[in-house]
Amino acid sequence: MLFSTNRWLPLLLILLAVWVPYSQSVYNERIGDDRVLIQDRLGPSHVASAAQLWRENYWGAFDKCGLYRPLSLSLLYAERQLFGLENTGYRFVNLTLYTLCGLLCYWFLLPLLHRTAATAAALLFVLHPAHVEVAITAYGQVEMLATAFLLLALIAHTKARPVLAALCFLAALLSKESAACFPVLAVLTRGFWLETSTTGWRRWLAPTDACYAAALALYAAAKFAVIGTLAVPATASTMAAYSLYQRLFTVFTHGLGNYIRLTLFPLSQSMAYDVFPSAIADATWLVLAALLLAALYRYLGARPVLFAALWFAATWFIFSNLVVPTGVFVAERCLFLPVLALCVLFGLLTERKPAIALLLLAAGVQSAITADAWRTEESSLRATVEEHPDSPLGRSALAIRLLTDPPVTPDRQQEAEALLTAVLARYANFPDAHRGLGLLARTRGDLPAATMHFQNALRLRPRDVLVQRELAAIQRITAQPR
Repeated sequence: MLFSTNRWLPLLLILLAVWVPYSQSVYNERIGDDRVLIQDRLGPSHVASAAQLWRENYWGAFDKCGLYRPLSLSLLYAERQLFGLENTGYRFVNLTLYTLCGLLCYWFLLPLLHRTAATAAALLFVLHPAHVEVAITAYGQVEMLATAFLLLALIAHTKARPVLAALCFLAALLSKESAACFPVLAVLTRGFWLETSTTGWRRWLAPTDACYAAALALYAAAKFAVIGTLAVPATASTMAAYSLYQRLFTVFTHGLGNYIRLTLFPLSQSMAYDVFPSAIADATWLVLAALLLAALYRYLGARPVLFAALWFAATWFIFSNLVVPTGVFVAERCLFLPVLALCVLFGLLTERKPAIALLLLAAGVQSAITADAWRTEESSLRATVEEHPDSPLGRSALAIRLLTDPPVTPDRQQEAEALLTAVLARYANFPDAHRGLGLLARTRGDLPAATMHFQNALRLRPRDVLVQRELAAIQRITAQPR
């Protein structure tokens, strides 16, 4: 009743749900890929104009990654021109985009659900702790821009405006390739929620859907014309050397299990995507998810449960590594779209049992805590190592940060050496650990040892441009006459 009499209240609540827990993040440092992306990739020495970004892959000369995201790169480049290396401007853009995604989520769901359910779903979407990485990092804008255009496309789809939907779909693809799932989401939305006079397969598919195929073909043609391939290098996959059986087993235990865990119980978060306790523990989350869906099936009925399950599957599949290598195995940012499936079910439950809305408070508190833990690169990595002490990625990344952020004191060098030694004791072929030892040796003036470690890192990861540069710098020093 409250939402039906005050139509502005849901919009105000969504605005508050973004800016109250995340306002502290406007002062956060650049973390994760932000440093390379903002400082180097989009720096004036690498990009002459925004038009250049439409003729390059996502990482340009830094990595032949096979990714084509010129629209989102153009937005970040415009910010680079406006804000330079000042972080605050990027953070305000982040929260503005995040607010827009929350509002679009509400406007997409409003014709499908009652206003109370749509409001609760949108609030959980912006408060969900798995979205912290996207909300507070500049590289998270890539995900948000793609999602904003995809939701606009779905809104146009529900209003029977296929040309507008196709244009928004194309813009979403040009922001991030994860938007390729839109045609499936459009089919699910029409089949499960829209009232039509047709039956059979025509309830799900319409002749106007050809517009979406045309948009996908146009994106594929543009990508192929620019970077010469539609594929992502197999070496980008974290399971490049796995057999089909190993890949399937890993994806449906560690991969899907951890994504479900982060969706249903997002208390354990970090920048480490490489630590999984056991296949049995991770697969348990698949069982719990199946039991939860069975219970909700009896309570809410078949339509919302099937819609949510299929939405999650369609949006998660792109990041599964089953078909396309993604470069990461489990990452919170990959849940930006899949989490909406849970939000729909939560909204419908809140409509029937308003007390469930109290979970929104817990979600907001957890999001604020995580955002505060990630206020600096070092604090985010220390939180990662504290949570996952066995993570080779977390330990190596922290060691590299200790060796590259001044002042590089003897104590920081000793801590970095201990971290890297512990990594190599268990993971002898971990490239980031060899890179870290190379940085440590270079800091101590031992150029032969630094060269050896950098060469080991490059042997293990030949596409690493940063290691290539570090080796080249040492070669220039040693080539100088004494």
